[in-house]
Amino acid sequence: MRYRPLKYILINLKIFLSLSLTVIILFLIYNLLIPNLVLNLIPKLEAFWFLNLVTGSFIYNIIYDLITLFIIKFNLNLYLGDNLVNENKKIKKFIINFMDNNNGKNTPNSTEFSESEIREYYNNIDPRLQDESSCEVTKPPKVLKNLIIQILNT
Repeated sequence: MRYRPLKYILINLKIFLSLSLTVIILFLIYNLLIPNLVLNLIPKLEAFWFLNLVTGSFIYNIIYDLITLFIIKFNLNLYLGDNLVNENKKIKKFIINFMDNNNGKNTPNSTEFSESEIREYYNNIDPRLQDESSCEVTKPPKVLKNLIIQILNT
């Protein structure tokens, strides 16, 4: 797999732009929308005059936090979703290349990828895509076993 700096620059630019847009939206919401909302809710609580300040700031902060979390989650979903789509495209391209090169036959002249290479590729992508024949229960490495024992002993 070759290194493509332009791809990573574009991804970082996309993240930067989405985060800066998030900051701008939050600034607008924080300064324009929430004060009006809080000012409309507080007069209904005038009977509890001693709670006015606390209630106002509490409502203000809760609404701000919820909107912030929603926007950050939305941006993360967009970013992660794009990465998953790109990974699926790679898998499809790999399968199409194999099928085109193989022509349904296992002849050395027409095959670019061997069966073991395909199995290894799929095993590295997602364990759920493994063949039943390639599913083997393996023991954890000794280093990991020793680490678990040390953690349990402490």
